[in-house]
Amino acid sequence: MGLAAFAPTLSENAPALTERGLTWKVHSTSEISARFQLNVCHDEMSPFELQGRLLSKTLEEEGTFEFDDKKLAFGSTAYPCLGGAHTLRFTPNPGSLLIGLKVAATLADASSHALNPELEPKTARDLTSDGLEWTLDGRDSTESGMLGLSLELNQAGFTFPPVPMSLGHNRVEIAGERNPFDPEVGQTVPLQLKAKSHYTEQAVAEVEVGFMHGGTSTPILTESDGWAKFDYPATQPGEDSVIATLRSPYDEPDAFPSHTFEIKVIAAGTEESGTRVSTSTMQTKEG
Repeated sequence: MGLAAFAPTLSENAPALTERGLTWKVHSTSEISARFQLNVCHDEMSPFELQGRLLSKTLEEEGTFEFDDKKLAFGSTAYPCLGGAHTLRFTPNPGSLLIGLKVAATLADASSHALNPELEPKTARDLTSDGLEWTLDGRDSTESGMLGLSLELNQAGFTFPPVPMSLGHNRVEIAGERNPFDPEVGQTVPLQLKAKSHYTEQAVAEVEVGFMHGGTSTPILTESDGWAKFDYPATQPGEDSVIATLRSPYDEPDAFPSHTFEIKVIAAGTEESGTRVSTSTMQTKEG
């Protein structure tokens, strides 16, 4: 495990024991956790054995994080939400040397006091094989921003690198859709979709909406009122569709909210084009 360095060295020329005792510094080049035993021996005293734990500086080697019951890959960013409360859980790997040590979670690197998330509990607790759980409450937070969650080992005097978090309106849903009319060939019709926060139900600006048409996805950000607009060009008569997908950072990509706009393009100069009666879906939820 690379644990073989002592200062001063353990040799026949070791310094003599004095009334103040002797001190050795132990260090290692190992990148993994391991147990070790330090034996202190003297011709005129019984051997003394000191059990030690060499701890990895990489939390990934010791266990897994979950954010609202979803495994959080190390190095990735968690997305807590304004107006929401979340559960964070760390579960040690079987046989992890962290088990039995006191562990505390702290928030760091808050870019603004207005972020104001609450992390509970604040006190250190013994880490069991079942893991530890914390609650991160953003219901009193008013601003978006970056912060970090760190695990502290008080007994070892060590803090693991923080898990990055981006607080904001990260869990968004579709609040409404607008598809005003069936266009004639040569016309352009606006297709609109509105985003809202899952927790506060407020309209959310600057959410990316991908409008997929003809194999091409066009990203458009929502405006301050929560609406994003895609101008659909009617090029040929017949049935067509556009799939609008909200990028919701809290969710996995395959769970992003989406809506399919069904469009009927009418040939110009026909009796049907003269009536201009829409058969497309129009759903609007104001607010």
